Amino acid sequence: DQPVREFLEKIPEVVSMENDIIQFIEKWLPHYIADGRSYLTVAIGCTGGQHRSVYLVTRIAAHFLPQKDVSSLQINFLSRHRELDSIPAVAI
Repeated sequence: DQPVREFLEKIPEVVSMENDIIQFIEKWLPHYIADGRSYLTVAIGCTGGQHRSVYLVTRIAAHFLPQKDVSSLQINFLSRHRELDSIPAVAI
């Protein structure tokens, strides 16, 4: 929700972690694809699984969503929040 999002956006370590994960995926995903691997799993968890991890997964998916049209890579994203029954799995 908005208050949690606003709180987490102000924590430098959270912003840094988001950027680090995005850079990791951007660097290594092309290598995985070139090696013929069919998927790369990136899992993010935190103590409760309801705030930081959900925030990070949502932000990372939003970063890659506009790039989905890169047909040469044929990338599909699946975001699943195991600890949140009220949030359905989302294919991006």
